[in-house]
Amino acid sequence: MTTFRRLPGLPPHGPVAVTFPPQWGAGAREGLVVEFARDAGGRWVGNFQPGIGGVDDVRSHPNGRDVLVISNGSLWIVNPVTRTADEVASAVFDVWAVTDPDGYLLNNQGLGFLRLSADGVLWRSRRISWDGFSDLRFEGDRLVGKAWSPVEDAWLPFELDVRSGLAEGGSYTGPAMELGD
Repeated sequence: MTTFRRLPGLPPHGPVAVTFPPQWGAGAREGLVVEFARDAGGRWVGNFQPGIGGVDDVRSHPNGRDVLVISNGSLWIVNPVTRTADEVASAVFDVWAVTDPDGYLLNNQGLGFLRLSADGVLWRSRRISWDGFSDLRFEGDRLVGKAWSPVEDAWLPFELDVRSGLAEGGSYTGPAMELGD
């Protein structure tokens, strides 16, 4: 079993931290610093590049093996055994635990959402908002809220099916856009 904990900064002694992405660490920068430890022994420290804004958090991945590290919005899925990580999103603004299947729903840059389960990213919603959400609340398997529209200069209602990622309403009606990194 692997445990993890957020550190206040890079350790002053011991092995050099593994930086994510690797080229980012060349500038002697400090991001979100996390220590990983295995029951079988062995500790290592990861230094994660901050994203463009958002949450700072460290959580267990729903698969029970990996760890989710969110560094100023940048979401990394970390394999603590191989000491590798993949960036999944660059601006996570909110995280909610959800069930069926167990996992997380994430506010992706205030534009849309993504759903993470033990199997990885289940879906990414279409772009729902021009710039941000308000009044978010869960009603059963739906996330209900308002999406900002600069065109109407108003918040417009939307609903998101948490199981499928299908959305109705919202403020963005432009061409389909990938909400990746």
